[in-house]
Amino acid sequence: MDPFQAPKKAPTDLLVQQGPSCWLFVIEALATANSANLNLSTIPLRVAMFCYPDGDEVDHAMRQPGNTITSRRTMALTLMAQNIADMITTLQNWSAHSDTVMLPLAKLQAFGRRHSVSSLVWVDPTIGIVYVGDDEDPTTDGTIVIKLFQSVQKCATGLVQLAQTTGPYDNEAARMLSTGQQLVSHDQELTDVVLTLQHVDLPCYASVHKRYRRTGPMIVGNACDLTGLALNQLEDTAHALLIESFVAIGNAGDDGRVTFKDPNFGNVIFTVTLAQFRAMAGAHGMELRPFLAWGPKPSALVKVLI
Repeated sequence: MDPFQAPKKAPTDLLVQQGPSCWLFVIEALATANSANLNLSTIPLRVAMFCYPDGDEVDHAMRQPGNTITSRRTMALTLMAQNIADMITTLQNWSAHSDTVMLPLAKLQAFGRRHSVSSLVWVDPTIGIVYVGDDEDPTTDGTIVIKLFQSVQKCATGLVQLAQTTGPYDNEAARMLSTGQQLVSHDQELTDVVLTLQHVDLPCYASVHKRYRRTGPMIVGNACDLTGLALNQLEDTAHALLIESFVAIGNAGDDGRVTFKDPNFGNVIFTVTLAQFRAMAGAHGMELRPFLAWGPKPSALVKVLI
């Protein structure tokens, strides 16, 4: 690779979120796309986010006496790291009392359910767990699974440390991306929004405070055109999206189209008008942040992935 030329990005692959983790799933998709041609592995990050707790678990932990964590996202990451540590302990206990290194998939799945590990970990081809034997009772090398989760634990610990970092960034996503933000306001001129989208490195992370809900029936294949919906159909939210592209249309570009992916729907491509996109900022505004895997000031998450 030319050391003076940014590596090519791979297409984004956004997985459907587990629990209230939209923000982390968007970051993983960006990190994976940007790291495809670098010596960085996002597999531990992918497994870690599949250990993310559900909303009830986070609420319960937040209410515990003596809890000093005030952010739900930081609490979720802390619980995620604990789920991974507990999974390692269970796997090591199994290994110590087993007369074989081959671990049945059924037992692996049972261990995962015990520690809030999504069943998708065992079948996601990018994670690379290999099974042998017949389809009814496949097995895998338990020592390799233990090593995998030890690397996942290292990643999760790094995520918790980043989330707790003090400094100029006021939320966990910003601390991991640690890149300059582009701001979109619901009341700014559309021509200004055009300039913002033309200067941000796409694809990128977006925090939105308005979105269209109940869009499932509108999905055709792997696409969903929302351009015909009225602005007053947007509903309040606090959500993360992956902005894929912007196409300027019209003399000033202000009749353009924005495409994005929503972690509730994975790789479905949604299309909105520029006016709709601006309105999705809501009263609190929208932050756009890229993931930088390369250069003099890469995203802080890169250190976790090395």
